[in-house]
Amino acid sequence: GDVYKRQGMQLMVKELGGNVTAATKKAEYGRAPIKIDLACELFSDVAPKHVERIKKLAGAMQKLGFKDNDRSAILSLNSDRYFEALYAAVWAGGIFVPINTRLAPPEIEFWLNDSESSLLFVDKVFAPVIEKSRSEGKIPSVKEIVYMSDDECPKNMHSYEKILLDANDIEDALRSKDDIAGLFYTGGTTGRSKGVMLSHTNLVSNSFNTITALNLPNDARWIHAAPMFHIADVTGAIAITHIAGQHYFIPSYTPEGVLKSVQDYKITDTLLVPTMINMLVHHPDINKYDLSSLRQITYGASPMPESVIIKAMEVIPECKFTHAYGMTECAPLITAAGPDCHVFEGPKANLFKSTGVAVPGVEVKIIDENDNEESVNNFLWYEDFSDSTTPNIITCLLYTSPSPRD
Repeated sequence: GDVYKRQGMQLMVKELGGNVTAATKKAEYGRAPIKIDLACELFSDVAPKHVERIKKLAGAMQKLGFKDNDRSAILSLNSDRYFEALYAAVWAGGIFVPINTRLAPPEIEFWLNDSESSLLFVDKVFAPVIEKSRSEGKIPSVKEIVYMSDDECPKNMHSYEKILLDANDIEDALRSKDDIAGLFYTGGTTGRSKGVMLSHTNLVSNSFNTITALNLPNDARWIHAAPMFHIADVTGAIAITHIAGQHYFIPSYTPEGVLKSVQDYKITDTLLVPTMINMLVHHPDINKYDLSSLRQITYGASPMPESVIIKAMEVIPECKFTHAYGMTECAPLITAAGPDCHVFEGPKANLFKSTGVAVPGVEVKIIDENDNEESVNNFLWYEDFSDSTTPNIITCLLYTSPSPRD
């Protein structure tokens, strides 16, 4: 049962040393040839030797002065180079910092400075923003900038492919266990964004949770349609790598991009939010595409309207759906409501509206203000809070180690 699964995953984490880069030699990835808009590149081909590129990129980063525990930020749309930059940072002994592409310039500057990122990867969409911030002296921590796009490299930046060409590959720094792998900033909805430090063990353990909860097969073909700066998609990047699956990338989400990618590349799995699924299943041309390869769509971040899931199950009948819930501080997956909850009759009817049950490797309990465990029967749950005058507040306590800055 779950105890066996938890013990099995703990053994696998121990065997891998809790190291994010341990499985990169087996994974494959490709570029889905979708042109989303004028700002995005036309991707093509499969890159079969990506681990060699990661090793060389890590060497190039060290050549630019990147050292152990340094932070490498990424401000870019989705691409295979984004994937390489994530892994190269930890391969070189450092920490990756994905930057939300929807931030305003002052927020980008805060993330870069607060994380003390010394190296920044940026594509042509966001290069003008960075050039302006740098010229005004607003990102003093950033010492070197790598330009990820294929067009002419701006002055005072390094061409991604050129530094690869000039670099020697290096051996994996073998950071592991409690070494920090990624620094993920929260949305800052109740104040300033805060950096969440996730270790190699955090991310590797959660990868195994994800593989088990989503029942990911070894032949999975995952399309990165959700933004790669978000920890949910980074989870996919690590989990699919661990099972030696294949990665495909489109710069940003459009229904047409996902539909064409699924058809042309026989995509089996992906992660979307409910609004994306709504746009997808109501696309007027959806029936013109062959979506028979699509095995499962995982979704989260907001409630799924019943009308949308009914439509989705109608137009993609062979596809399964899983509602995943998590939080950045938990690396991130906590619970999941799988395909067995996506039914409308019987004892599990409409359970897709819930956050599901704890995934293998995760334990969940409800505690009161004195840290005493509460029985679920002591709580009143409302399906509709709109007419209730009773505050429905549950305090969630996450125990973490103090920040090294505190």
